[in-house]
Amino acid sequence: MKIENNTYEIEIIRSIQELNTVKPIWNEIIKDNNNVCLTLEWISCWLKCFMDKNNSLKTIIIKKHNKPVAIAPFVIKKIKFLFFNFKVIEFVSMADYPDSPTNICPELDFIISSDAYQLIDKIFEEVIKEEWQFIRLHPIPKESKTIPELKDFTNKHNYKFFEREAFKSLIINTGKSWEDYTRSLSKRFRKQLRYYQNKFREIGELQFILFKSPAEINENLHHVLDIEKRSWKWQKGVSINSISYKNFFKEFPEQASHFEWVHLWLLKLNDEYIAYDLNICYKDKVINWKGSYDDRYSNFGPGQLLLEKELEFYIKNKTSEFNMLWGQTLAKERWNPENKSFSEIFIFKRTSYSTLLRILLINLNLYKINRIFQNYKKRIFRKLHIRSKKSELTRADQLNISTNDLKW
Repeated sequence: MKIENNTYEIEIIRSIQELNTVKPIWNEIIKDNNNVCLTLEWISCWLKCFMDKNNSLKTIIIKKHNKPVAIAPFVIKKIKFLFFNFKVIEFVSMADYPDSPTNICPELDFIISSDAYQLIDKIFEEVIKEEWQFIRLHPIPKESKTIPELKDFTNKHNYKFFEREAFKSLIINTGKSWEDYTRSLSKRFRKQLRYYQNKFREIGELQFILFKSPAEINENLHHVLDIEKRSWKWQKGVSINSISYKNFFKEFPEQASHFEWVHLWLLKLNDEYIAYDLNICYKDKVINWKGSYDDRYSNFGPGQLLLEKELEFYIKNKTSEFNMLWGQTLAKERWNPENKSFSEIFIFKRTSYSTLLRILLINLNLYKINRIFQNYKKRIFRKLHIRSKKSELTRADQLNISTNDLKW
């Protein structure tokens, strides 16, 4: 659907089929953006895996003099919370909670030309036409120009605006030499890495293997699952074949196959694979997306040794940053990362229903309390061997699912 005025042309996309028709436009505006989660490949893959009857797509494209200048990849969600039913507008590929272990997306925002941030007003002129109780957007970089523009929009329309920290990501600056980077690590940590290497030499030969082609990744994904089965995640955490991922970790490498954005790293000890990392390398940025290791070797630091080899590779191949994602653990802090803050934004209407939801979710903090309650509930279900299709702790192999739905 196209809407025209004297200066701008606004196009509304409501299906995956329509998205495919605007690929040249999308690629034109995103060419200077280095966020893989805003590519058409990422968004169409997410829609393929996660769209259901409770979600409806509304992506807004704005052109000026027939040139694309802004895209808002939105989805409208129907949500049931306690005894309430309501509609929320979110970014495509957002998780329920930004720092959830099932959040596959480290960063989201609008796609806007550098001189066109005032067009957020135009975007929300279209948003206002929809039925919704509030807008929730995350994770937006704290320094994004989007945030002050959103504040201005809410003031103009007498809406209620809330901003809070979604998480801090730990990001390693890889725009330096390998020698300079290793010198920045503590002597104690460097000594520990050498200790791990020596311990493995006593057992056998270590091999660090990188697969980048789609065919290679597809052929070796079964090794990833085998490693997961021998990791702590299989019984206690969220494994890569969690029902919540909907096969995204297999589908996205295929969707972006012609670009080789996905890198599969494997650590092999003698004839057995004992650790893996699945990374996304998009333009000059790397995301340490998913990884695990065999619990039998936890005292030998297999994940740390694999990460060391990855960092050496990406630094020598001139990337600018390596995103270790959220979760400030000692294992990550040892690599001397910097903290980057991301925000979660809420915008509520002034209607009585939206105000009630705001009081419950924000003022009374039920948004956070519900998450804590749901986490306890899922873990109790796991102990009782109750396999809920709504729980990220449920694995695909634990349910009677067609291999056409989940191919792990």
